[in-house]
Amino acid sequence: MKIKVKLAYSASLLAGLAESLAKRGWDMHVVQASPAENEEDLIRRLISSHKVSGVVLSRPHKKDARIKLLQDAKMPFIVHGRSLDCSDYAWYDVDSKSAFVEAVDHLVALGHHRIGFIGAPTYHNFAQTRLDGYREAIVANGIELDNDLVQITELSDDGGERVAHDLLDLENPPTALLCLTDTQAFGALAALHSRGLEPGKHVSVIGYDGLRFGRHTNPPLTTMAQPQAHSGRQLGDMILSIIDGDDPKKHQVLRRAELVRRKSDGPVWTEVKTQSMSKWEREK
Repeated sequence: MKIKVKLAYSASLLAGLAESLAKRGWDMHVVQASPAENEEDLIRRLISSHKVSGVVLSRPHKKDARIKLLQDAKMPFIVHGRSLDCSDYAWYDVDSKSAFVEAVDHLVALGHHRIGFIGAPTYHNFAQTRLDGYREAIVANGIELDNDLVQITELSDDGGERVAHDLLDLENPPTALLCLTDTQAFGALAALHSRGLEPGKHVSVIGYDGLRFGRHTNPPLTTMAQPQAHSGRQLGDMILSIIDGDDPKKHQVLRRAELVRRKSDGPVWTEVKTQSMSKWEREK
């Protein structure tokens, strides 16, 4: 039997998912909409093919039409993440709002009060919840919210690099950058290096995901890590149970991320304090 998987995520998570499905002799196929096809049409095509036994859906929107299509078709599915209303379907998620609260609290404990946020469009529910966590923690720590410190970009290293430059060009730039994903954080590291700044010393950088590649960046990236291979295995076990007839509402799991400190975060640079946050100048 075959199971189609709409899951744009790390190879480690996909490997865990494949491992779970393989125990039952199921095949996994990773699919995504072509440039000429929207994601709702892709779901309709998968349903009408009658060759798909279940769907794992990733990166849900706040209000996700794909979920309703799958429900109306009575197609077994599970969502990696959650939409705003997640009460009546199966999902597996990591509490990224709490993770960003923890990340901000950690940076504040290191002396940072100018913390830049590199985010993504908030039609993705996970992007909204992470931004909510950042804002909640800033206020809870008695710091005034500064909208100039929040930059929204695409989920890529190029996007992270570009808006990191924008943040560093502020008249009162941040001493730390908190990124929605590790991939964006890789771009932020590149932006700092291009200016002759040392991440973790001059400006702290924290990502989110716990990608293995982060161990090998310069310096190794501090991150809020979520379980990947384990997540994949649990997603596989859950979708198979739903296909077997389990009530989807019985399969709703929320995990916590873990702060993994490497070398890209540290105390506020002393010279920054004494210079009253003078503007970083881009290297010529």
